Amino acid sequence: MNRKSGARIRRNLGFSVTGVVIAFLTAAPALAGGPPTPLPDFTVDYPAGVACTFPTHVEGTGGHQKPLTFVDRNGNPVRIQSTGTGSEVTFTNVNTGSSLTTRSNGSNQRITFNPDGSFTLEALGNTVIILFPTDSPPGPSTTLWSGRVVINIDSNGVFTVLSTTGNATDICAALS
Repeated sequence: MNRKSGARIRRNLGFSVTGVVIAFLTAAPALAGGPPTPLPDFTVDYPAGVACTFPTHVEGTGGHQKPLTFVDRNGNPVRIQSTGTGSEVTFTNVNTGSSLTTRSNGSNQRITFNPDGSFTLEALGNTVIILFPTDSPPGPSTTLWSGRVVINIDSNGVFTVLSTTGNATDICAALS
């Protein structure tokens, strides 16, 4: 996986977004639907000021996704649709030891590839979005969305939140 792909996945630790983005960015042309695919387990450590104002440890396990790639007449992927369940994710405030675990829930994602190298992610269901200080709106913030989130992700991995609807849970506040 290249550095830009890694930058993209480390921001999306959503229930299903993480595995979907991993799969999309590493093997998008090869995806053609089929049976649900298990998501890889992951662990990520964020220093203070990146995901929350304090150092944050994140672990995810489980979940399955069923991706389907749509291609243009030249065989280039233009959109990927994925449904399934995402990872159970545990967030820990490294300074205090307090933690919060989210369940593996259902979700639906659509990634549309844009001509400028960016892509637009539309996530429905339960999704965790981590915004860095370089994003718009700027982080650090880690939010669980139950509803719909639309984000543009540029070719450098910078997120711009376009719209959100539904319920938001501020994970950083819950761990403070």
